[in-house]
Amino acid sequence: MNIVGDEQGKGLVAKADKDTVRSMFHLMVGKPDSNHQMFTRPVCIRPEDIYELNERVQEKLRAHHQESLVASAALVFDDKTTTEFGGWAEFESYNWSRSKVTKEVRLKWQFLLNVQGYELPQQHTLTVKLCASAKPLEVLQAMFSKNPEESDEAEVKFAPVFCRVDFINSVVSEELMAVVDKWNAALPVPESRSGFHDLLDRHKRKIAMLVDYSTPVIFPFASVAYLKSMFDDKDYSASLTIGTSIEVMTWLVFSLMAFTVVVKISHLLARRAFSSIKEHGAYSVFQLTSGDRNRLDVIRRSNKKVFSKFVFSALVSLVFNVSAGIFVALNFS
Repeated sequence: MNIVGDEQGKGLVAKADKDTVRSMFHLMVGKPDSNHQMFTRPVCIRPEDIYELNERVQEKLRAHHQESLVASAALVFDDKTTTEFGGWAEFESYNWSRSKVTKEVRLKWQFLLNVQGYELPQQHTLTVKLCASAKPLEVLQAMFSKNPEESDEAEVKFAPVFCRVDFINSVVSEELMAVVDKWNAALPVPESRSGFHDLLDRHKRKIAMLVDYSTPVIFPFASVAYLKSMFDDKDYSASLTIGTSIEVMTWLVFSLMAFTVVVKISHLLARRAFSSIKEHGAYSVFQLTSGDRNRLDVIRRSNKKVFSKFVFSALVSLVFNVSAGIFVALNFS
């Protein structure tokens, strides 16, 4: 950029080439493109995990020789308070031994990067949000918002980890997204989302159907076996007497009544088994503050209680089915 004017310094005019003007204009008011990705994998996040993400991001940016970098963070708690950090050093020195429960962690890296075709370095932004709750409506609002500041509260709370890159250089955007992806894949899985729980969760509908239908299916066989046991000592060739007819009719009435009750109980047990499996997977994303660890203890106790309900429902159904099966086998053997 050149400054030209007359000898007295009057009529000063700034002259710049078109590329410089375009770069400055884009830097000040231009809206960059954006990529975003949700990571729905259940994870546990500790302070050291966040520090590691920052190291990975800065290592990747050093390879691109960025002009300047500003890393910032913010913590949102369940009591509707927010703590913002102007720099990363302040964030790392934060005292985590507090009773507050973490609701959301917002991480942002803003940096200037030289881009081919632009005279001046262009601003890029990487935003990572770590969330403890899920609100699908807010996900859609965030995805259709071009300005990260406009979707501050409406940003993604559908997945534990959400990443967004506002960029000019698409290569850098893809590389940063890959950094977050690898970091997310390395995070520990909550203990309540172990292999056994995943197995139950994948087959919870089949388990519920088994509990719901197995007992009503086996009950008629047990009922017929009981009828057979009533007349084991009688002569089948003899004519039907009034007393025998009354016994058969009594058996039939009570069998139908019992079958109705069994169907309802089986349905109730199936519903409890299904809901118990579904609720048992509750977990805490954050293990940052003392409040988070206390909340994790509450969730563990709740999971144990919920799992005991599933075990009870499954055992009741199993005991009845096995008993009925043995009874049928003994009477028809």
